Amino acid sequence: MAVSDMDFWFFVGFGVLLLSSQIQGLLWPCMFWDDAVYIQGKCFKVFTDQWLDWDSAQEACAFHSSSGRLAEPATFRQLNAITRHLEQRIPNFKGFVGGRYDESINGYTWAHEGNLIINSPAGTIPSDGSQSCVTYSDQGIDLLHVDSCSTIYPFICEQAVTDPCHLHLQGSEYYNGSCFLIQNTYLKNEEAQEHCRNIGAHLAEPVTIEMVGYLKDLLISESHTSPMWIGVKSIERQGVYGASWITSGMSVKSSNVAF
Repeated sequence: MAVSDMDFWFFVGFGVLLLSSQIQGLLWPCMFWDDAVYIQGKCFKVFTDQWLDWDSAQEACAFHSSSGRLAEPATFRQLNAITRHLEQRIPNFKGFVGGRYDESINGYTWAHEGNLIINSPAGTIPSDGSQSCVTYSDQGIDLLHVDSCSTIYPFICEQAVTDPCHLHLQGSEYYNGSCFLIQNTYLKNEEAQEHCRNIGAHLAEPVTIEMVGYLKDLLISESHTSPMWIGVKSIERQGVYGASWITSGMSVKSSNVAF
């Protein structure tokens, strides 16, 4: 949201620009996969050129990367990141992920991590007694669904990686070339900007719809409900008032700052 006359707000400090010496050489954590999406220590990659049953898809993920496996998006942030990624690239996608039915607990678990899938996938165990596997689909409200493991679908793989931002800005996390960090400190806007500069950063500037979605998910996951400072300043041009991003000076579209 644009800067107001309020004295104190929370702020979001976002990690140092690529031009900053603190993060020069920051590496894309998913360099082993083209067009992957990174979130919370995992790289997710959609494979649509192969249609396989669940077991074969699991083997294919290991083939594509030595520690690869079918995706296990165990948090809402990971599911939302995959959804945003697919909306722009592969609308109406449906494919296998790494969950399957576990008869011993009469529920669904992630095959590698072994954790119970809390939000049980929509669907039922096939009446023919075949094992049930979990698919991801953005066609409807529910994102996780159930199908026979022997059905053939494209699939989503994942690989666990180390967040490159952990070496540069303690407590921050990587997104799209920058490191983001929430600071729970009440400061005036000018003080917030100065604080960010002192740690080699600047206030977050969500210049794309994807980045807005990422920040919304980040704030929800941290249970933040109060307004926060971002890198916007008010401007006046020929009697017309608006806002611009502090670092680039570009005009702010209202859809980018409707937090």
